[in-house]
Amino acid sequence: MSTTRPLDKVLVVVPTYNDSRLLRDISAEIIALSDAYRVLIVDDGSMEPVDVDSLPDGLMLFRLPANFGLGLCTHVAFDHALKHGYAAVVRIDADGQHPVQEIPRLLEQLQSEADLVVGTRTNRNAGTGLRAWFAIWVRGYLSWAAKVVTRGCAPRDVNSGFFAANATAMRLLNKYRLERYPEPQIYILSCRRGLRLKELNIEQRERQYGSSTLTVTHALRLFYRFNIFIAAEMLQGSRTE
Repeated sequence: MSTTRPLDKVLVVVPTYNDSRLLRDISAEIIALSDAYRVLIVDDGSMEPVDVDSLPDGLMLFRLPANFGLGLCTHVAFDHALKHGYAAVVRIDADGQHPVQEIPRLLEQLQSEADLVVGTRTNRNAGTGLRAWFAIWVRGYLSWAAKVVTRGCAPRDVNSGFFAANATAMRLLNKYRLERYPEPQIYILSCRRGLRLKELNIEQRERQYGSSTLTVTHALRLFYRFNIFIAAEMLQGSRTE
């Protein structure tokens, strides 16, 4: 049995873009876990704004004027958490895939000599068809490149959006402009800037509502920008070695 004292102030951020149907249930599930958890929903410019009156009491809702992507949503959460003295931030998706009940385990790992804990999806390569094959290929390449540039430090699942970060990680990552799909960037920067990173195996649920915002066009753009980022990191490393 763990004797680690629970964190007394945790911000759980739920980014959403046109997938608000499950927000009430997810928020209620989070709140039921602990009085220490405060939920922040970041509406990333949904075509139909999230109705705050349909959500449980005590939630915070921040609406962006347009769809800027998960990078800016993450900055919004980090800014709020650092300003108001939260011990940690947890990011969880609004489509029902991330298991809410695993949040305490992420936070327990965070307190055990880690600055950032990643929920690595053991079933991330499930699925069939051309789109699933393409997604597996992209994830495989990103993971391989991340391992190379971080000398093995990067997590196995560099596309996981389920993570917990402490104030040290938030302050460091807030110095960089996070991309629309920032997860590989977050984990590579964390490794290469000396943060302590851990993984926690989780089983991702089936998507209960909505569809992935990562279209083929977005994936190709991510692939292009990721390679530029990797090249810049490797160049910087060669200059400092």
